[in-house]
Amino acid sequence: MLFRSDNGWHNHGDSCTGCREIPLMLLGPTIQGQELEVTVTTEDVPATVAAWLRLDMATTGLPVAEAFEDLDVTPRSGVLDVVTEGGHDIAVRLADDRDSRSTVEVDGTALSTPGIFAAEGPALLAATDGLRACFRELDLSEDDGYWRWVPRCLAESGGEWDEMGFPDDEVGAFWKASLAERDGITWVAWPQNRRETGETGKDGDPVTTSLAAWDPDTGWTEPFRASTLFPAHVTLVATDGGLVLAEAASHTAGDARYSRRARVVAFALDGLTPTVAATEDFAPTDLFGDELRVERPALGVDGATVRLAALVSTPDGTGIFTASSTDGGLTWGGEAATVPAGDVLPDVTPVWDGDVLMWARRSDADVEICRGSGAAPTCADTGSARVQSLSVSDGVTTIVRDAGVAAWETAIVEW
Repeated sequence: MLFRSDNGWHNHGDSCTGCREIPLMLLGPTIQGQELEVTVTTEDVPATVAAWLRLDMATTGLPVAEAFEDLDVTPRSGVLDVVTEGGHDIAVRLADDRDSRSTVEVDGTALSTPGIFAAEGPALLAATDGLRACFRELDLSEDDGYWRWVPRCLAESGGEWDEMGFPDDEVGAFWKASLAERDGITWVAWPQNRRETGETGKDGDPVTTSLAAWDPDTGWTEPFRASTLFPAHVTLVATDGGLVLAEAASHTAGDARYSRRARVVAFALDGLTPTVAATEDFAPTDLFGDELRVERPALGVDGATVRLAALVSTPDGTGIFTASSTDGGLTWGGEAATVPAGDVLPDVTPVWDGDVLMWARRSDADVEICRGSGAAPTCADTGSARVQSLSVSDGVTTIVRDAGVAAWETAIVEW
């Protein structure tokens, strides 16, 4: 298989053809000697290798069975990235179809465009007047070969869904919105990591975190663009005094690939106009040492009290630190090593259930979901060696776990 490109930039992560389409070559026994015109993504590579070597490996990709003379492939199934909110859920439904790989569903009803190549990044808000759902779609329908991630948000009222539009026409591959409601207005925060790419270089939108409000009568406000380096895992909550946003971001351009921190921004609101009231950066080297990366921040809120937790990856494993604010994110108390570096799962974002932190860790055989902190948290076995996501709503803990080769399922954790 060979992807061709008419321009360069093969070593960059931008939106040009040469960035997103690279050669893939398979050599070995049982592989057919031909060039295939099929669309393959990076997640298909481990799925292909696992099927080729007959490994029981929980992957989310589609094996490239067309490249082999005879490859036993288990159809993939189930859901990923389940988010629960107010008795409702949104999820990515996997499809065993190379041309239409996934859909986004709310309570089992598909909202994504029929036949779209992929729909991912679901977010859900149970607002006062109905549900709000956001996700991204990968559109391969354009003749120019340009892979576009298109954001979509929809509003539900009385069981009917209507398009909300979105302030950006195109977003990056790691885009995921975070939704919050304040005074009947829906607020959305998101990482905008996309840069438009021309034939000779990069220009266009900045790499930043964005914040905007949606009013059902007037639509979207102009996005507030924060100055952030390579943001990810943006989360937003509404407080008595305004809004608080947390993100994982890089320190400086020079060490952007290696050094990560948690950044918290408190916003005051003048109607639908946000202004930055305070910022705080967290890189707890005094707790975890100098060699660390802070990722996947999580916020919890109760009135003016805001709680922060984030994963900290170190040479000794992954731990969790926490901090709290009693004035709506304007000032923060001291950081605490809530969970020491060790067996915390680095790819499952912790969540707050009121004032109790929930997170995932490895045990001898299976993954456990734990409540609390310190040396003796309360933990429950998930019955699976692999957990993909964790969500809590109304005291109910929902996970997505590995249910066998190429299969993922939801389960309720019982305490």
